[in-house]
Parts: sequence; C-alpha cells; structure tokens
Amino acid sequence: LGGSSGISEGLDTAGVFGDLNDAFIFPDITDDASWVGGFGDIWVDNDTKKFKIHHQTELSQGSQWWVNRDVLPESRLNKLEDVFTIPELKGKFCTFDPRVEGASDGNFGQIAGMYGEDMVRRLFTELQPVVIRDYGKLTLDTLHGVCLVSVGARVTNLHAEGVGLNIQEWNVFRPGIADAYKGKLLLTCCGTGKQKDTLDGWVGGGSAYTMLSIAKNPPNPNAARVFVNWLLSKDGQMAWPNPDVDSTCSRRADLQQWCAETWRQSGQQAKEWEPLAADGAYVSIHTRSNFFLRTLTHDLGFEMFGR
Repeated sequence: LGGSSGISEGLDTAGVFGDLNDAFIFPDITDDASWVGGFGDIWVDNDTKKFKIHHQTELSQGSQWWVNRDVLPESRLNKLEDVFTIPELKGKFCTFDPRVEGASDGNFGQIAGMYGEDMVRRLFTELQPVVIRDYGKLTLDTLHGVCLVSVGARVTNLHAEGVGLNIQEWNVFRPGIADAYKGKLLLTCCGTGKQKDTLDGWVGGGSAYTMLSIAKNPPNPNAARVFVNWLLSKDGQMAWPNPDVDSTCSRRADLQQWCAETWRQSGQQAKEWEPLAADGAYVSIHTRSNFFLRTLTHDLGFEMFGR
C-alpha cells in the first residue's frame, strides 16, 4: 500500500510489481457495477491496468490551501488571482517543498492543470514563498500567523484538537483545463463523465498512500491473494478507512451511502468526505498519464528555488 510515484518512475517495468489481475478471486471485485466509474477507472498504471489500483477516493475541489481568515477574510481572498493583490502576503505564503513528492507538488500540479504553467511560475516568484520541508514547522508557523496562506500544512490535526479554527481550508478550483494540456490531461473517472470537456473536480490526493499493489514473486503468494481479495471486498473496504484521521473512503459503489453516514457520524471529519459521481468528470494527478503535472512542479521548483 503506497503512493503513485513508483509506477510513474518505472518500477513496474523493472519487475517490482506483480499483476494484480492474477490475484483476484471474488467475482464482485472485478465487476464494474461494484465500483464508482467501473473497475477500470483510476488505476495508477491507467495504460496497463495491472499493477496498482486506487481503491480509496474522495472528491477534491481543486488544490487545497489553508488560509488565516482572521487576516484574509473571503472579502479579500476568494479567487486565485486575489493573491497577487495582497501586499502583506509576500513572504507569508508558505508551502511544503514542491521539489519533492509530498503535499505540495500535487497541489501545484493541479493549479498548472487548471490555469497553466505560467500561473505556478507567478506563484513561485511574485509571492516570495517560504519553502519548508518539515510538516511540523509548516503547521506551527501557520497556526502562529507566520504564514497567512499555507500549502501542505497539517491543519486538520489542529482542528481535531480544537485549535486553529480561524485557519480554514480553501480549495482553488477552475472547471476548465489549461489550453496547453487539453488532449493531454486525461479524465480518469467516471463512466460517461470521461467524455466531458470540463472538470467537475479532482480525485482527492489524500488517498494516494493507500493505493494497492502486490510484489512480484511474493514470499507467500497465497497470503498475498487472501489480503488483496479481503481488502477489495465490501467487508475489507468497510474495515479499512478511519474517519477520525482520514477524509477518504471506499470507491465501491455499494458503500457510498455507508461512507457518507459513517463520516457524518464521526464529527470533525464528516464534512470532508464527498463521493465521486458515477458520471462525473474527474482527473487524478496520480495516474501515469497525468503524473507529468507533478514532475512539472518539481522542475519549476528547481528553477525558482534552486537545488
């Protein structure tokens, strides 16, 4: 269980992963009716659909930023272009390091996909961002007002303790795809929605670390098959998520109502899980076809901030 980079960096072609299709036993696992969008949607290796599957998802309305609303109420900041009109934001726009994989490269990759590369370049230059490679420091600096806007801070953890409630999530979203990426950025979910030419949202990044793969020639192949079939079954998908610490839930179609009710009852996290529509137009930045946006962010980070 892990993120998407291994596939995009060629570990599958190097023979690290086994073919998941050889491990499936239960017929409901591969039944399109069991999954929002069908079983074939949101494989990380979306060209081969063999090695890593994205079984936990959520709707994400774009790039997730955290804003100190005591200083920057919605009247001052409610669309992306506003950031360039706020003088005191310079030097107080903080981000986890976009040059490495983490909570930042995906967010800015989404910005590039919606607004184009030049928008990311402007953010990296005009706002004089503070780049931090320590989630704890980034989160505390956001709490203490050192950062007025943060990308990658773990503010949800603060809210769970009743702290930093003035720091609110702000999702930067545009329903269009940047002209440079039309025809290149592929809609990866769901069903007939993949025929649309606009976006309804993004497949949430928070579930990236739960993507399922299997080792080639595992030491105990029978145990591996048992685990794979249990995890992707209805029972396994109900046992896996934890609404107290996560905002993602199963992509199984027969668990969408269960997910909504479970998160609603959990309290703090309940409002943060939203299902994908079976005919929605969504992009995952984690698929091999779309991983180039994360690589673009790395390259712009090296260009702007050095190595």
